[in-house]
Amino acid sequence: MLPGDPSSIGGYRLLARLGAGGMGVVYLGRTDTGELAAVKVTLGELADRPDFRARFRREVDAARRVSSPWAVPVTGADPDAPEPWLATAFVPGPSLAEAVAAEGPLPARSVRVLGAAIAKALAAVHEAGLIHRDVKPGNVLLALDGPRLIDFGIARTAGETPITSTDVVVGTPGFLAPEQAEARGDEIGPASDIFALGCLLAYTLTGRLPFGRGAMDALLYRTVHDDPDLDGIEEGLARLLNACLEKDPRRRPTAAELADRLARPPAYENPAYENRAHGPAHPAYKSDGSEQNRGGEQSHGGDGITAHGHPRAANDPAGEPPAAGTDWLPPGVVRIIAERAARILALPDIEPTRAESGEQRKPARRRTFLLAASGGAVLVAGGGSALWAGLRDRGRGSGPVAAPERRRWTIGVQADLTGPQKEIGIEQERGARLAVDLFNARKARPFDLALKTEDDAGDKAGAPAAARRMTARRDVFAVLGSTGDYTTEAVIPAYDEARLPLMTTSAGLNTLTNGENSVFLRACPQHPVAGMQLAYYIHGKAGSVRPGLLQDRDDDNYAWQYIALINTILRKQYRIRPHPRVVPAGVDAYGPVIEEMVRAGIDSYVHCGPARSAAKAARALADAGFTGPRFGSQQVLGSEFLRLAGDAAEGWVIGAPVVDPVAVPAARGFTAAYRKRYGRAPGFYAGESFDCANLLIRSFVKGSKGARRPRRGELAAALRKAEYTGAMGSYRFEQEDGDLRGMGTYLYTVDRGRYRYLGSAPVDDPGRRKP
Repeated sequence: MLPGDPSSIGGYRLLARLGAGGMGVVYLGRTDTGELAAVKVTLGELADRPDFRARFRREVDAARRVSSPWAVPVTGADPDAPEPWLATAFVPGPSLAEAVAAEGPLPARSVRVLGAAIAKALAAVHEAGLIHRDVKPGNVLLALDGPRLIDFGIARTAGETPITSTDVVVGTPGFLAPEQAEARGDEIGPASDIFALGCLLAYTLTGRLPFGRGAMDALLYRTVHDDPDLDGIEEGLARLLNACLEKDPRRRPTAAELADRLARPPAYENPAYENRAHGPAHPAYKSDGSEQNRGGEQSHGGDGITAHGHPRAANDPAGEPPAAGTDWLPPGVVRIIAERAARILALPDIEPTRAESGEQRKPARRRTFLLAASGGAVLVAGGGSALWAGLRDRGRGSGPVAAPERRRWTIGVQADLTGPQKEIGIEQERGARLAVDLFNARKARPFDLALKTEDDAGDKAGAPAAARRMTARRDVFAVLGSTGDYTTEAVIPAYDEARLPLMTTSAGLNTLTNGENSVFLRACPQHPVAGMQLAYYIHGKAGSVRPGLLQDRDDDNYAWQYIALINTILRKQYRIRPHPRVVPAGVDAYGPVIEEMVRAGIDSYVHCGPARSAAKAARALADAGFTGPRFGSQQVLGSEFLRLAGDAAEGWVIGAPVVDPVAVPAARGFTAAYRKRYGRAPGFYAGESFDCANLLIRSFVKGSKGARRPRRGELAAALRKAEYTGAMGSYRFEQEDGDLRGMGTYLYTVDRGRYRYLGSAPVDDPGRRKP
């Protein structure tokens, strides 16, 4: 529990935080009789919005109408409270997502039992006239007495006019039905939940999403058009999952039919057991959504006979569900469930939480999950924060006494210091350290500063633990980080929940700044914006009319964001036709695809992918005798490309969100100080980190004037309003999402084995006539 958390809600004594829900903070609560509950508390400022409160009322009404042993029941709610809340029975176990991440894919028998139980829960949801719309591993909890389907936060009545607009996708990418992915609201129904359950079961069996990962636009496209990846799944289950993943919702089984089929012995999914007169063993649907079983068969018999004449299995979920207990799960998952249950159920009672300085804090701001239909991932972030201790004035005595101890505050740096991007991360740490040292050298400084570093090694899985260590330090007032796109994506929820400002100088995924968090700032352009500037240069400056665009899927999200906008600008604005190609991840032989592009007549080459694959392309282009302009994006800039490409790197032009401080007159002071401190010229991103550290320091000093230190949330809001000019340029941010205003991509060319600075990339079409 954080100091600002309430001690009780609606008769529930709050014992601990469980995390952040779709509309606020979720607590572990206990009634006077000792019953445990998960209590979701929404935020007062959001509850003042009529649309938000209406959405919460719908969640309460939806959850109350569902009755199933495999769906978590509502135990209390107050939609009219200043901070509306909803309590459900507490399930002391991990989510399915946690279990698969920890123990790997589950065996087929476990998946059949799990699927039958969740299908029964969905049958109850659909019988109540509802659509869940967010069936995913994170919304399935595993307990000692079986699995549970949770979170009806975006459920709605079938046929209901949605509160959200018709061109908005609601749900979780990777578990969306085609009709959800294309926001075809009139087609979204119970069958959409079946598609999502099919994705969930495929993921549980293989550890892979059936339509892959990567850029959201690409993922949604594959969901609508591609066949699912069910490799490695036993034939019977694969046939059943294919039925769930039909593109046409009318061809998917109902939840009850799916539960029935999952409960059968595996042999019954063999084609030999189908009723040949009636085709595959899943129903068709009338246009009004009602079930019409082919050939006039009874959809479900009450006499122990299935729809296709087979005796019901003894553990048929239509009777006594087979998921009670844990003997259907692997031992490793059972151990996780037992440990989680023991740890949480052993929580002692606690004294009511009291806020510092007599002030009661509201939970931190939290926004609802919505994904724009035009593309882009949605990042769900947490809420809540500890109160900050105020700055204490030191008394000044008279006479020859020792100087009072100076209070120290800390800037954090979370970076890749030992992993694949350590070249950048080390420079980011050095730039921030130099800013702290120069501040501490001031005689009139109001306090001393320290620098705290956390090395996340570029590991997305381990980065949140590094973030939690940073947020636990009460002296840290802001953090620079992280170095990479995906480590930054992974840590934003932790920093948002702690209300600790986080600023990156190198992470460019467009999904990081989507308005879903209140503390993140990006001091570099998004990858698509950088791609647009590169497109202006490719045609407007270099004069290319037949560029070859290659998307390397070693880093699909990154590459997609570059190639998509470059392709769009060249086609729509310049009316030229690029020659695009896609290379699957892990391909070593670049020769054939490069040779094909050269034969097709490309007059320039654009590589959208990381440095290692760019080096492969550079060597293949050299082997093919191609001498036209060659371009690379942000990840190509660095020593790895020079080392791996060798002489083939000569002449390449790279666009990246980083200025060469040695070439910028305004950065002379920084460059001199860096040389003095580290004995050489600054590397890439050191200057940007130096600037951003100074921006954080300036904002903190300004906010700390008076009797107390600014709270973290206050500082984050102030940073979004700040304007700052540093050694490397000017910084201003969008107040709504913390994104950098304007553009900031800079060009380098490889000249005699080194990078030579060319200056800023165009910020507009160089050939467009001005009014």
